[in-house]
Amino acid sequence: MKPYLICLFGIVLLAVGCGGEKPAERAKLPLPAEATKPTISAENAPHRMDIGDVETGISIEGTVAAESRTPTVVVDEEQSRKGQLTTCTVTVNPPAPAEFSLSFKVQAIKSLQQSGQPILLRGNILRDEKPIKPFSMVFGGNAPAATFPTEVKVNALEGLPAPAPATTLLYMRVEVLLLAPGTDVSALDPATATGTPEGSSSLLSNPVRINFVAAGNPS
Repeated sequence: MKPYLICLFGIVLLAVGCGGEKPAERAKLPLPAEATKPTISAENAPHRMDIGDVETGISIEGTVAAESRTPTVVVDEEQSRKGQLTTCTVTVNPPAPAEFSLSFKVQAIKSLQQSGQPILLRGNILRDEKPIKPFSMVFGGNAPAATFPTEVKVNALEGLPAPAPATTLLYMRVEVLLLAPGTDVSALDPATATGTPEGSSSLLSNPVRINFVAAGNPS
């Protein structure tokens, strides 16, 4: 065989041997880091707490305080299927007391109590649509741990002239603000703090209707 043919044959063999990776070999190679990252879609993205979570996670119930449940007082309560108080009707037989205490309890589920976002509640207990007892609290975020249920008591007859009215209606109305993550609650004034429209809402307790029976007409 001629020398130039031998040289050409060697070049061909060298080209075949170095012709690149076979498909099977390429399949065994590790993928770039970007290709192995999981894809996060809207369906499996982590849920970010919104005002709807706060609305459904907080309840407010009003009823007669233990110290005012005397033998002359009749309390009729109704509950929802979930066991939440929906109405409270009270009949007070004579003699009418000088004071009559109601208890409003604010409850929040655990996930809200431990939320990384602070939550502000502020409002009032209203008697016949007039505020008589302000209320505010902050929990979550860097706020000090709150006690739940939080109880707010009010004298239903405070400021009313004697004799007691024939009937009166009380309930608690609370404004709810979901504050921005990282809000420093130590510098927060609950009375003036503001939130965004999408992070604000309001909650109502059940109504408490008190009927005072006139002397000589016991129920």
